Amino acid sequence: MDLNLAGLLPLLRERAEFRSVCDQLNQAARGHRQDARLNMSGLAAPVRPYFLATLQSFLGRPLLVLTARPVQARELARNTAAYSSQPDLVLSWPTPDTLPYERIEQDPAITGGRLETLAALGNLDPVQSAQLVIFASAKGLMQPTLSKADFRRHIVTLKRGQFLDLNELLGSFIQLGYSPESLVEQPGQFSRRGGIVDFFPLTSEMPIRLELFGDEIDSLRYFDPVTQRSSQRTEQITLTPPVEVPLWRSGEAYERLAEVDRSGLREEVREEWDRLLSRVENGEQFEGIEQFMPYYTGGEDMCSLLDHLPDETIVILDGPAQINFAVEELTLQAEDLRAEFEKNGEIPEGVIRPYLNWKELEAGFSHYPRLLLNRTDEQEDKLGEAPVVTAAQSHPSAATRWRIASITKRALVSRPFSDTSRPPTMRSLAGPSRTSGLPEMTKSPAAPGLSTDSGTV
Repeated sequence: MDLNLAGLLPLLRERAEFRSVCDQLNQAARGHRQDARLNMSGLAAPVRPYFLATLQSFLGRPLLVLTARPVQARELARNTAAYSSQPDLVLSWPTPDTLPYERIEQDPAITGGRLETLAALGNLDPVQSAQLVIFASAKGLMQPTLSKADFRRHIVTLKRGQFLDLNELLGSFIQLGYSPESLVEQPGQFSRRGGIVDFFPLTSEMPIRLELFGDEIDSLRYFDPVTQRSSQRTEQITLTPPVEVPLWRSGEAYERLAEVDRSGLREEVREEWDRLLSRVENGEQFEGIEQFMPYYTGGEDMCSLLDHLPDETIVILDGPAQINFAVEELTLQAEDLRAEFEKNGEIPEGVIRPYLNWKELEAGFSHYPRLLLNRTDEQEDKLGEAPVVTAAQSHPSAATRWRIASITKRALVSRPFSDTSRPPTMRSLAGPSRTSGLPEMTKSPAAPGLSTDSGTV
């Protein structure tokens, strides 16, 4: 049994300084002042999970917590859940294990985790939504996902006792991008044997066996993909698309990709590109399909997790300068990789950028009030952490090294999202006595305020 420390939350919740922070955030949200920002400094790393769990419990609004690095998001989510009174509502937005422009298959578990979070956002009632907190990294947010409308429109819910048209269901599997197989062994597959339909959603740990009695769903059971033996029953299952790409727009994607100039590709790469076009035309999945998202969505108008959040969400940036650095760092790596691939004839010149840049993320942030938890400890922030490097990037160019060094220096000395008032501080683990374990919230000489276009409130 996991240890839960939710009993400690009232100790912080009852402090006037903490309630003041909540009041200011609620004031901004109620006033629809989405671009309002509250700066905070001095909140030590061991205190952040406790602080975030208390916000989750007391604020009454959904939270998105963004970190610079994936490991920070994972650790912060795990530790916040340990303090949370609603640990089941502490969710993660998994980070892709590939770089932009890489034609490598993304881990299905990562795709499944992202789709599961999107499904949860659509299924929560208002009480649950008010207690929701999602943790994401900068890289995780940069990879686009399905639009909210597309995702909701293409979710299929199956319940025991429900009547359905079998041919329509099988057509839905094909349209969503599931692969027909004789045996279902991997996520994203389905098969049919008479009145039995097996399928493996990416949001499920095990495949599902649907048995029909006439046109009625008689049973839904999980089964072992190795032995193919059925196990426990379930009353309902939600079927999501198996990828974060709208495969139902494959015809439009094919037309756009067919216009791409492939004359600079090596001969074997051009042949591979022709095979890829054939798969796009047939509405099939393929390795690295995420890199072609703009061709399915119609250009550079791509959606992110930010587009799925409830309107009343508060966005928390855990180290805004470090998040900015992480986005710029990944952008440099991606564009260097792109240049290398173009030079070697591995991708056509001028393909559309398949990720969201800092400007686009900032535009998404601006729709929500933000709490900025400023970090000052370079060692803690791991700004010098080695970037993810692919085989093609084992020796980054001198220009790239210089640009990354410049961004690092700028992140350390500047404060984006600057405020005319001095930010409030929260001292770490310092209460009336050092043994109390209660973090003391101390106002700076200037009163804390919400930084907006019109001034400080």
